[in-house]
Amino acid sequence: MKIGDGLEGGVVVETVAGSSLEFPPCTLHAVFTTNGGFLAGINYTELQLADVISEMLSCQLANFPDGDLDSVTDTMSAYLEAMDGAINYGDDNLFISVLKSWVDLLPALRRAIRHPTSPVRRLFAGFVADLRAFGHRCHIQAKCGCGCMVEDIGTHAIEQHMLEI
Repeated sequence: MKIGDGLEGGVVVETVAGSSLEFPPCTLHAVFTTNGGFLAGINYTELQLADVISEMLSCQLANFPDGDLDSVTDTMSAYLEAMDGAINYGDDNLFISVLKSWVDLLPALRRAIRHPTSPVRRLFAGFVADLRAFGHRCHIQAKCGCGCMVEDIGTHAIEQHMLEI
């Protein structure tokens, strides 16, 4: 099925080798190359890529609040949806495997919420509540994303890796 004839308001961007483009989740796009090349994509719904998404968010938040707020908000929403899925799925080992992405993202988030009107506060408030609930119910020995081997991963997550909003 061809949809190209029915699309309006498109944008054409020409890049050079070494450049990359970032699209918010669910953005319809097409890529054409005039020479061979390497295309990398991120599936925002894959928990295995949570570390990649958190690194991208860290880069976006480095320019906060002067950067592209819509792009940051879209990426945050996709990240939070994936992380909430990991917590609410009920598999402690699944959450432990993605906790490292949260640990890596915390410094950038802490900088971003310093702004009193930051949308980051609103977006992350629900997730922080879920993370706290996870910490209160999960009391297994595990290696945390920060590298520490802990007796009680839930308590450790609450005491060491909580974002105060």
